[in-house]
Amino acid sequence: MVKLMSVGAASVAAVGVCLAVASTLRPGVGAQVPPVAVQVPPKGNPVRKPLDEFPFMNDKERHKDSLSGEMGNMRPVIKNARGGFRFQSREAIRYKDGTAKLWSLEQKDPIAPTLRHKGPIRELTFFDESNLLITLSDESVKVWDALTGEPRKELERQTISPMWLSFAPNAQRFVTIDSEHKVVTVWDAVTLAAVAKLRAAGGDHVVGAAGLSADGKTVVMFRFRPDPSAELWDVASGQTFATLRLPSSAVAEVFAEAGKSLNYDKLQKFKSQRDTRFWEVVRSLAPTAGEPIKPSGS
Repeated sequence: MVKLMSVGAASVAAVGVCLAVASTLRPGVGAQVPPVAVQVPPKGNPVRKPLDEFPFMNDKERHKDSLSGEMGNMRPVIKNARGGFRFQSREAIRYKDGTAKLWSLEQKDPIAPTLRHKGPIRELTFFDESNLLITLSDESVKVWDALTGEPRKELERQTISPMWLSFAPNAQRFVTIDSEHKVVTVWDAVTLAAVAKLRAAGGDHVVGAAGLSADGKTVVMFRFRPDPSAELWDVASGQTFATLRLPSSAVAEVFAEAGKSLNYDKLQKFKSQRDTRFWEVVRSLAPTAGEPIKPSGS
């Protein structure tokens, strides 16, 4: 999963479609192609044009009336035309009419029928490592097969906030928040079964955002101003074990706009990593296997 981007930027992101080993990049998209000496063939023997593996990557028709888009690189890898290997890439695009479509870079038509919710689709993202496409409306979260566009599951009265912190690729888990912002559910991204349901401490507490540690063992429930905090939960036991508050600098730097939102750079440097100072604190406080947990006193 990557941050949502404009459709133009999504197209440029297609440089990720190829593996580092025996990779092939489309000329003009990150690849430097040396000049080729062309000999004029005899009459009746036309020049063969180089094979374009991604002929529809910048197709204008698919971007008409679009709002945003994102690229995803799916497995299993396949052979390319030059004998190397690459991911199976997909482009998901959200449109002004509230729908979305799933596209391949290799064919003109969409991979699947138009993706819809009861209301307009507000966000979408790929969980590449699980071959999933996630779409979000005001009413539900929908999970789709990112290769075929087939629907996998609808999570009604659930939301994800923020998308970029909800998925732990190595653990194959993701989190959603219920519509009342009271309960965070941890999901297995392979089986799409609920792993744990965690209810925020205190009857009047509201979860503004939720994320997972890299190992998928700790959920962080973020609350915004007037009292910004990060409540840490152990997924295995279903218990909270710490609440981080100001004036801790490791906590202060993950909040932005005076505690109204989250600071992306201080929470996630790269798509699949949680290696900032905040997550170092989370790891240091997380219980080890078999260790009894003392619930947070917050």
